[in-house]
Amino acid sequence: MLAYLSEQKRTIAISGTNGKTTTTAMTALMLEKADIDPLALVGSKVPNWNSNLRFSNGDIFVLEACEYKGHMLGLSPEMIVLTNIVEDHLDYYKDIDDILEHFQKYIDKLPDNGVLIYNADDSNIKCLEWQHHDYKLISFAIDSDEADLTIHKHTISKGVQDFWVYYNGKKLCRIKLYVPGIYNVYNALATVAVGLALGIDPELIKEGLANFKGVWRRFEIIKEVEEILYISDYAHHPESVKLSVAATREFYPERRVVTVFQPHQHNRTKNLFDDFVKALSNSDVVIISDIYDVAGREEASDQDVSSEDLVKEIAKLNKNVFYGGDLNQTLKVLNEVKKADDVVLLMGAGSIDDLRYEI
Repeated sequence: MLAYLSEQKRTIAISGTNGKTTTTAMTALMLEKADIDPLALVGSKVPNWNSNLRFSNGDIFVLEACEYKGHMLGLSPEMIVLTNIVEDHLDYYKDIDDILEHFQKYIDKLPDNGVLIYNADDSNIKCLEWQHHDYKLISFAIDSDEADLTIHKHTISKGVQDFWVYYNGKKLCRIKLYVPGIYNVYNALATVAVGLALGIDPELIKEGLANFKGVWRRFEIIKEVEEILYISDYAHHPESVKLSVAATREFYPERRVVTVFQPHQHNRTKNLFDDFVKALSNSDVVIISDIYDVAGREEASDQDVSSEDLVKEIAKLNKNVFYGGDLNQTLKVLNEVKKADDVVLLMGAGSIDDLRYEI
């Protein structure tokens, strides 16, 4: 169905291992602000719409283009946004080279009048080839001044990220983001690039991003209970876990970070085990529940890894780590270790968010 719709409309496909949901929502809200009426499909509920879907009869379609099983290859985009590429979905892909081969086929589908927007700081994206194509390129970066879009004077204060965006070395607009994390600065830059490609006034791009307050389960603040702040986050890849913990420290530097993590899928846990150990050890306290089995994607050969294995390895780096077991027992462990003024991250792509109702 998505393939069919992408053939009927001018499709903006947001792609990459991490950041798709937020960038798709940011982009759609920016288009709304610019009085462009997009059809939008996001991988999480957007509070502005109270839905993950925005209906429209307009000619622009903004959607997440998922890489799992090469699903993005079925689309016919006019514009592709590449947020980042890292190893994931290794129950389908052989390795990073296989992933890059699929992304190469994907961007090769762009028409000559198309647009490719990409993260110039991402080492894997740099492995792709586009020199022999005629579509337009727009790059964005934070660590490099050679990209088309860059930032200057980035500050974080009282729950706001503030920075200036430069385009081809010239000041474009000042952005205020009310969501944390350097990864959201990247997502915002990708959104700015889409706006520029469509000829949207920079002031409207700025206003659209200022209107973004997050989406469900992407660093979603649940509430503060008894001086403890609870946040729900979908992070289930080591890179996104690391970035979400870092974002928490940026916005709440004086508070202890307690990460309650539910590993998502045995295969992912096994293949990225060492990376998970490093990423999770960045929290002050870690509680790990049992691995969430993904129906239809679990193999018997992957069952030899467990949450207890993660706990044992993290304990070598961080003594404040606990095995939670099922969610009921995990909640009991959390209640035993939490303290006033903590920030508690309920993290994972499975059923971990159910704990919010108990809390």
